[in-house]
Amino acid sequence: MQIFGLTPQSKNADKIVEQFQSIVQRAATGSSQTTTTTENGETITNSFNADGSGTRVVIGKDKDGKEIKQTYTFGKGHLLEKMVRQNATGTLTNDYTYGENKKPSIINQTLQDTKGKITSTIVQKLEYNENNELITRSSEQKDSSGKTIMNQKNEYVNGKLSKATKNEIDKAGKKSQTIQTYEADGKTLKTLDKTYYRRGAIYKDHYEGANLKNRLGYLPSERIAYENDGKTIKQVIKNQFNENGILIGREEYNKDGKLVDKKDFSKVDGHFDTSYQGGRGDCYLLAAINSLSETEAGEKLLQQNVKKNNDGSYTITFPGVSTARKTLISGEGGAKIPTEDGKNLDKLPEDKVYLTGNYTITAEELEKASKLAGKRYSSGDKDVLLLELAYEKYRGEVMDTIKDNNIKQKDTLLIAGLDMGLEPYTDRGDYLSSGKGESALFIITGKQAESFNGNNKNAPTCYVDSEFNMHLPDENNTVNAKAMYTSINGVGRRDNLDKLLNKLRTDSKDGKVDNYAAIAGMKVSSQEVNGKIIGGGGHALNILKVTDKTVTLSNPWSPEDTFEMPISDFKKAAYHLSLTQIDNKPVQSSQSNTSQGIHTTPPNGQQAQANNDKPTNNTNKPNYTVPKGMGYTAIIKNALIKQGIDPTKENIQKAKAQFEQANPDAVQTYNGKKQAWKGNKFLYVNAQVFIPDFKM
Repeated sequence: MQIFGLTPQSKNADKIVEQFQSIVQRAATGSSQTTTTTENGETITNSFNADGSGTRVVIGKDKDGKEIKQTYTFGKGHLLEKMVRQNATGTLTNDYTYGENKKPSIINQTLQDTKGKITSTIVQKLEYNENNELITRSSEQKDSSGKTIMNQKNEYVNGKLSKATKNEIDKAGKKSQTIQTYEADGKTLKTLDKTYYRRGAIYKDHYEGANLKNRLGYLPSERIAYENDGKTIKQVIKNQFNENGILIGREEYNKDGKLVDKKDFSKVDGHFDTSYQGGRGDCYLLAAINSLSETEAGEKLLQQNVKKNNDGSYTITFPGVSTARKTLISGEGGAKIPTEDGKNLDKLPEDKVYLTGNYTITAEELEKASKLAGKRYSSGDKDVLLLELAYEKYRGEVMDTIKDNNIKQKDTLLIAGLDMGLEPYTDRGDYLSSGKGESALFIITGKQAESFNGNNKNAPTCYVDSEFNMHLPDENNTVNAKAMYTSINGVGRRDNLDKLLNKLRTDSKDGKVDNYAAIAGMKVSSQEVNGKIIGGGGHALNILKVTDKTVTLSNPWSPEDTFEMPISDFKKAAYHLSLTQIDNKPVQSSQSNTSQGIHTTPPNGQQAQANNDKPTNNTNKPNYTVPKGMGYTAIIKNALIKQGIDPTKENIQKAKAQFEQANPDAVQTYNGKKQAWKGNKFLYVNAQVFIPDFKM
């Protein structure tokens, strides 16, 4: 040790002495063998000859505790000739060939499954300049049949990566391409261009500017969507970013290059406009927010939840949290809260229920989240982002409550105030992903929902095409009847699904659902390739309209691209449907008393009475209550008939003018997100109005 100036207490003293002994042994005998154990538990065995040839074997474990063995074979001069990596999924083998410069010129890579069958091969070829600097690395990958499925070429300047071009072919024969350019350091991404298939159609994305690392895959600078011919432009989206790479605006152009839509995402403005689901599984929350923002009353509920503070921060209040907290502490809801040790608690101790219902989002937190828009949070409207951040904080309180009370997390799905996402998400610290739309609506509004909850195990997986329409995979893939009749306190019965659809159908007679926030749950494919369904998982969508033949829905992936689904397909595919009656006055609802716990469903399926009365500010005494299911025009037409007046178009228009003069505040004009409904006039259900004697 004195030779190296070490003491027994010196850092790595044992390893240095061991290496020195190995060198001495190799010099004396011509070979050496050592075995060491690293701090992370890997065992490394080195067996080398005096000329540098030999082997190194590294044995460790993966995250699941299964063994990983890596064997390296070296030739003279300690040149790596082969690397073999074996784990629970198969074997990876790399064979190296060297040029005169003693650098790898060819690397042959082989992938084998656990039975030894070759599943893929990759050949890499490397070229160098006269200074022995790498200038190109070309790779070609083939599948088990020998078909080329990928080729890639990396180009280098001064030995540093400058450009990478990758071409891939999927199982359906569809081609995609990714081109990346880098700054002079060879590490910082400068631009990215990607051509790919998305739900059957070709898309081209271009990325440049700040914050690229977080934007990739979600927020391109420009996106071009093509028709199925792959040549005709269908749509162009241009996103605007500030100097920090935060999305501040969006423009949409049609096939003729005409601007058809422009949005300002630069600030919180009190309007809950279009927002697009990104990399998190919070479709349930976004569907809930979207279903509320569709109506004036619903948006007022959202606005009442948000308060701007003098320091630039925002305080978000969720009315349902205080109700849930009180009920969990008092036990009045009749909850049977399951614990990990097999108990069923009637209530929870007050000091272990951490739900507050008030969440402050600082300007710094909003800025940080805005940089992660698309990747971690929704992209688009900043008001929606505030609610996402607040809901994530609420979910953190839920998780603390679950942990400190030893509650069985997977059985909290229908317990208001304890509804938590799936454990695979929360195990990774993601408290926002996964949940039920009706629970989110309860927390946001304090109002309970009528629900249909079926079993999703046998529900068909719908695929989404390039127009964001959803379809059943084939005519024969129907829902197992037993699954549809699985009952959760009776709400899973098929007749309850029909009852809820009938309510929406009646409410939609004026052209849209305007008295409910309505959410459906379905299994949806993550991708559709050449007509085949790839993947599939639970997904929440909000319902805009129901007729005898169709259901019109909006998808959080792209809320503006609404679509119609045949009602027969909807009834086969939907394993969940909930309706929350809305007005602009938040209320605190009592919890349902069932053996399943505190549900976001009213007792016995009864719906809470809404209060949509709106003052008319006139001197005439109200003589008519606006009923459900009857539009403004139909009301005027019926009134004319009762007064013995022919309901011609001309007379209806004259009568409307007289009605509006007598009821100046009663008639509303739709101002929501749906362009097709812009300007439509309607009356609130249960509004007290005065119908005059019409003069024609």
